[in-house]
Amino acid sequence: ETVENAPTVSDDGKVFERSNMTVDWGDLLKDSQWQGLSLFEVGAKFGYACKLASIPLIAAQVLPGGAIGAGALVSAAGLSGLLGAPLGGIFVDKFGSRTTLVGTGVISAAGLMSIPFSLGAQDFGAVPSWALFSTSVLTWSI
Repeated sequence: ETVENAPTVSDDGKVFERSNMTVDWGDLLKDSQWQGLSLFEVGAKFGYACKLASIPLIAAQVLPGGAIGAGALVSAAGLSGLLGAPLGGIFVDKFGSRTTLVGTGVISAAGLMSIPFSLGAQDFGAVPSWALFSTSVLTWSI
């Protein structure tokens, strides 16, 4: 990919002008920051693939309404980005990108890890297990 006349800003706030610079993925992946970002991106893509492949099948059996309930849950999970994106921007401005990335990664991982527990849980008084499952999936989606 060629970047033409794209200014760049260093960590200390200095602006540098570039002209006709070639960027190679191999060069980017030599930098530890790009390695970490790439690792998180690959993890997120695998998460999306798992969500699209498995959650509708499980949700159709667990949620009231069967396929309609599953469709509503998957739609709600997709729409969570409408709330998550602006909140993520606010958090990046307030706490920084690294802190926000780690925080949202931990929350998403907690949601993912809670899915098996929510499926195996008996109803907790007034909270049915399908509600725990839905909460876990939506937390994973944030």
